[in-house]
Amino acid sequence: MKKTPTPLTALFLLFPILLFSQSTWYQIMPIASVAPTFYGMVAEGDGYVVFSDRNIVQTDRFGTNTGRVTLTTTTPFTTDVIKRYDQTTGDPYFIMARRGITPQTQYLLTEHRPGTGFVNTLTITDTLGSLSGLRPTMLEQPDGSIIVVGKQFYRKVTYDPATGFTELWVRPFNITATSVLQHNNTIIACDANGLVVALDEDGSTLWTQNHGINLRSIAAAPGGFIGCGQLAGNQAVVIRMDENGAEIWREETSDQDYYDVVSTSDGNFATTGWSASGNIVLAHLGSDGAVLWQKPFGTGTGLHLLQDADGGYVLMARATNPNSIHMIKTDADGQTASPKRAVFQERQLQTETLEATLIAWPMLFFDGSDAAFISRADSAATIFDFSPWIGGLHSNGAVHLAASRASGGGFNFDYESGPLNGQPEDFSRVWLANRNDINTLRYDFGVDESLDGPVPFDLLTWPGRGNPNFKYNLDFTRVTTDPNLFCAPFVDVNGDGVYNVYDGDYPLIKGDNMVWMVFNDDVAHELSSALPLNMELQVSVYAFDCAESDAIDQSLFASFEFINRSTNDYLDTYMGFFTDFDLGCLSDDYVGTLP
Repeated sequence: MKKTPTPLTALFLLFPILLFSQSTWYQIMPIASVAPTFYGMVAEGDGYVVFSDRNIVQTDRFGTNTGRVTLTTTTPFTTDVIKRYDQTTGDPYFIMARRGITPQTQYLLTEHRPGTGFVNTLTITDTLGSLSGLRPTMLEQPDGSIIVVGKQFYRKVTYDPATGFTELWVRPFNITATSVLQHNNTIIACDANGLVVALDEDGSTLWTQNHGINLRSIAAAPGGFIGCGQLAGNQAVVIRMDENGAEIWREETSDQDYYDVVSTSDGNFATTGWSASGNIVLAHLGSDGAVLWQKPFGTGTGLHLLQDADGGYVLMARATNPNSIHMIKTDADGQTASPKRAVFQERQLQTETLEATLIAWPMLFFDGSDAAFISRADSAATIFDFSPWIGGLHSNGAVHLAASRASGGGFNFDYESGPLNGQPEDFSRVWLANRNDINTLRYDFGVDESLDGPVPFDLLTWPGRGNPNFKYNLDFTRVTTDPNLFCAPFVDVNGDGVYNVYDGDYPLIKGDNMVWMVFNDDVAHELSSALPLNMELQVSVYAFDCAESDAIDQSLFASFEFINRSTNDYLDTYMGFFTDFDLGCLSDDYVGTLP
């Protein structure tokens, strides 16, 4: 085998391409929680951080999941999360408030450090009561300190990764709060009986109001506050308050319950919760409380709501069958895309009538248990496994061979993720680039040689040589592979040999949508038991949007580039693919191939 790249392309005739807009999206995350109060969502840069009692997920404005922390312990449960960055290293970490599920007399503040786990834990004495209400909760201050609100007390703490937590003061609280916010220098809290209380830093009560409803959330609004919840008759309500918490107006709607409410950029309000028919609902209200529109989504309850910079909305909702988080991005009129299963390390290459899920292993179209090459018209699979095999003879007669295959719901292969001499954990994911995103990036840069809009995550972290923005893995640990080994193809606009979107560089892709991943065979060969070739395998799966040609428009391509990184020449080298077709029902498949 020669020491030059040898590309091979496999062609499948399939269906036309459809490019989906990125302005709206709807993803269903396989993340559960023990109670609705143990969910949260906050804005984070150009995206969002959402959490449950055991998970943290970071999502960008395009709906791409850019990071995930999954806690292996079941208790205590996380009730609030603050993401921070180490001032010395720049590495991200998370401050968490955690409690037990039963009525407690204490809770924990702790740092979760990616790759390490929990460090610098502080135990705080407080009577938390039951799970009703998000307790404890944290309010981050402009000076970096944190006000932590429990049930009996609220306190101010500081945190330093080197020294841990320091408590500055503690004040009485004694409110079974359902929602807490900081407004100027006061703490505003409400409870399930309609009580709204304002406290100063000394714990003194500035004012109280009681509205006689189940207040689930309260937020600052121009000239006062806006709250939402439920009346005694299971009817949703939004209430407008002045600076002293006194009612200005209330609006009872046809929905059953509201869990969150925000002021909107047009001077109005938006709220989310549970409709009378049991659906996630988003409602838009005028400045006088009149309902302008209501939009239902899937079965479940809207829990948290933010307005995006483009005027649309981002909802985090909970579904119970199955127990999962729904993340929904709408436009300004509440319209959104069709629900999709959330992806993390994998990517989905989609056309109008098919979808192919690609995972970071060389067995294409196999998701670990089932076929992932699907005809969307009837949800039927087409290929269960498409795996590259390559082998040759050393000059001394020894067989060097790399193979992979899926079998009976399991898998076996002679490859690991990443380029040769790279760290596998840094490449245990795949990247997706499409022509529309690239053209948008190029146009943005071409206007003034800078990027003004948000950059899609896979274009930002595209593993082209030297990319300074590919610094962290999806579990927020630092990438440790030598950047000079990054080998994804790109167009080097300024000719410096380094991929950087902020220099105008962009991925070099085949087709209009392309998934890219890389492997090497410098591992123990479990399947073949042969010697490794010390070879690198770069895989591209792509499709064209080409209405002028039915053949191309209805095709999916897979390109395999084998690169001999060893010092050996291999003789009598052969390659092929183990292909397990899965044409609908697997029990009547009598077509197959051999390498």
